[in-house]
Amino acid sequence: MQRPLRLRPLAALVALLILALPTLAAAEDDPVLIELGGTRERSSAVLQRFDIAVRGLIASQGGEYSVETMEELYSFLPQFLEQRAGEIVLVDAARARGLTVDDEVVEGFLVQAREQFPDEAAFDAVLAEAGFDDVEQLLEVLREEQLVQLLFAELEAEVVLSELEVRVAYEALKPQLIQPEQVCASHILVDDEAGAAALSRAARAGANFAAMAATASTDRGSAEQGGDLGCFAQGMMVPEFEAAAFAAEPGVATEPVQSSFGWHVILVERRVPPQVPELEEVREPLEQQLRGERVDATVQAYIASSGVRTYPERIPAFEDAYGGADQ
Repeated sequence: MQRPLRLRPLAALVALLILALPTLAAAEDDPVLIELGGTRERSSAVLQRFDIAVRGLIASQGGEYSVETMEELYSFLPQFLEQRAGEIVLVDAARARGLTVDDEVVEGFLVQAREQFPDEAAFDAVLAEAGFDDVEQLLEVLREEQLVQLLFAELEAEVVLSELEVRVAYEALKPQLIQPEQVCASHILVDDEAGAAALSRAARAGANFAAMAATASTDRGSAEQGGDLGCFAQGMMVPEFEAAAFAAEPGVATEPVQSSFGWHVILVERRVPPQVPELEEVREPLEQQLRGERVDATVQAYIASSGVRTYPERIPAFEDAYGGADQ
């Protein structure tokens, strides 16, 4: 199971300023979709969470909400149901560990949310349109999110990595860590072949390449650095330039090279052969990756052993859930 979806209710609420939120159709039947011990989450609650999550996703991608879009995404509700079940498990695990949320932090989030609106009435209106019964319901969502974050932080702090484990992971990842061959080069860019040819001859005759780039190159960004482009691997430059650079003899200016930008004279200063970074160069991100994998494994074990049950077969049809919604 993937890491539970982290809802972002504040972003979703702000997004609602420009969205027309439909009212979920009232359902006579509100079946339980998630069970964990004495905790039961019904269809209406799961749909409410899904609705907020979808609206936040649409807003984050710059899209506009429509009933048609919601209908397209409704097919993801079974997956969301599993994610929500996992989140309930983690909230329960956090509480079992004695983790508690700092109410001042949660209240701070609420203050940030209110600041996005011109007055309290506007905030309350959007809150109601979002489907929250009151501010306390929003705070409960925020508290759950904070509990899950606290749990992940505590689980990560508990991870102890041995040096052997890190070195074994490093050796296994070596093929993926290989840095391809690079060339370190400078260039002069001009508009015509004749000008490029003259610059090439001058460079080969011993003229100062950096000085010529500073005065003659139309690429003013690199001209200020004496034409220096730094080091680059294949696939980072336009094809014609790249082919000439990788074929060039270090220390010898090339003949004019045409690209979509104009005419180049390239001076390769050195080649950097393929190499694998030393362990110490990648230790920090590697250890972060290993800790993340260990935490994910612990989370999956929590969920697998929790006894949580989901009932995707009880999810209402879209028409039943949104039957009265308008665009």
